Amino acid sequence: MYNHNANQPGPPFDARAVANFLLDLASADQIPITQLQLYKIVYFCHGWYLAEHNRPLVWNIFEVWKHGPVIKVLRDNFEKFGSDPISVKATEFDYEKGQYFVSEASFSKEIVNHITAIYRIYAHISGLQLSLMTHEAGGAWDRIWNSRVPSGRFAMRIREHEILEDFIKLRAETKFDNLGAKLIRR
Repeated sequence: MYNHNANQPGPPFDARAVANFLLDLASADQIPITQLQLYKIVYFCHGWYLAEHNRPLVWNIFEVWKHGPVIKVLRDNFEKFGSDPISVKATEFDYEKGQYFVSEASFSKEIVNHITAIYRIYAHISGLQLSLMTHEAGGAWDRIWNSRVPSGRFAMRIREHEILEDFIKLRAETKFDNLGAKLIRR
């Protein structure tokens, strides 16, 4: 696990702050985002960042769930929406003040550009399609999900090096145009 300081200037960040930034982008574009879409877009933001910079975008752990990678704190915040669009931001609890607050981070221009580019690629894809993309045969999710017995699947984790391997492979198979915000299969 990575040490996290909410005031640090760069990654890794709390996934809730990244999710909230994505929700802001979707709100500005008037695009409804479901929890399934959000979990996967956070995963793609993280994976692409990891492949490009060899360091994680978020410090939270991705778990292997039926519909793909999930960060538990995001699930805890958004599961109440079911398949409906998310209408509130993710929160954290401040134990000193005894209250919840909206998760935020100070993102550099580089991080804003990265998250925005990934959002532009994936925001118009359905949650089901994004889920299927994370289920690619031989990928981290597939290897873990299909190598274990059904009990305990919800506690299985995808390690950083497994995510990195998947996105390095994907990067080799595609051209990621950050400025044009699109993936082009080679």
